[in-house]
Amino acid sequence: MENYGAHDWNGKGECPQYWKMKGSGKEFVVPISIDKVLELGRAGIQAIVDNVGERYNIATNYSREYVIGWTLLEDAELTVEEKMCKEMNDDGYGVMLDQQILKRIE
Repeated sequence: MENYGAHDWNGKGECPQYWKMKGSGKEFVVPISIDKVLELGRAGIQAIVDNVGERYNIATNYSREYVIGWTLLEDAELTVEEKMCKEMNDDGYGVMLDQQILKRIE
């Protein structure tokens, strides 16, 4: 989200609030084995997602970014963002993927 009210704010008093939703499209990939997924279960996987959120969520007067969901994929399966970027690049557009690979969980 971006606070359009903050663009004209002089830093004094309350910051004007005019928030607009914007998707960042940023992906965090956490490599993890199927055995570890089974061991951790849904609550354990959610704890990993929460930890990523604690490290990467942003909340200022100007913008906010939050982890909004997660998905388990097979090793060779593409994420939604990877599929979209591949299709657009195949069509001749130069699109960069905003993806961060985090440390593998053993």
